[in-house]
Amino acid sequence: MKEEQIVFGLGSNKGNRAEFLKKAQLLLVDEIGDFISASSVYQTAAWGFIGADFYNQVLILNTRFSAQVCLEKGQMIEKKLGRTEKTHDQKYADRNIDIDILFYGDQVIQLAHLMIPHPKIKERIFVLAPLNELIPQFAHPIHQKQISELFQECQDSSEIIKLNEQI
Repeated sequence: MKEEQIVFGLGSNKGNRAEFLKKAQLLLVDEIGDFISASSVYQTAAWGFIGADFYNQVLILNTRFSAQVCLEKGQMIEKKLGRTEKTHDQKYADRNIDIDILFYGDQVIQLAHLMIPHPKIKERIFVLAPLNELIPQFAHPIHQKQISELFQECQDSSEIIKLNEQI
């Protein structure tokens, strides 16, 4: 299989959030592929539920694994870091770590358990801000707009704070 660029969205709002992001990043590199880049860390209010503020970050790797294998490895890492439940029926809850695949190259994958690009990217400023930092010219394979355009058009007015913490 040829190498593909995979873009992950990471989030944490329980415990030592910065440490969970750092551990997730290290485990993803160990399990999935070569590190390309990581965005700054952004702090935002919980999205879709009342909870502690999240730390969010985007991570880009090169991988030789399929998107399905990357999903399985990401879920294994979530469990390793203490995540006990996944979101079901739009019911969100606090979590040590959340690992989402945002993009897998420019591929569109629509399966019951895996949708790439992540279907809510254009609705979430906490995803678009770090994406815009790293890959502003990348064209969303479904919306056919650059990340910078989606960032500018995003209707999510949540406050987002770029943190100085390097992870």
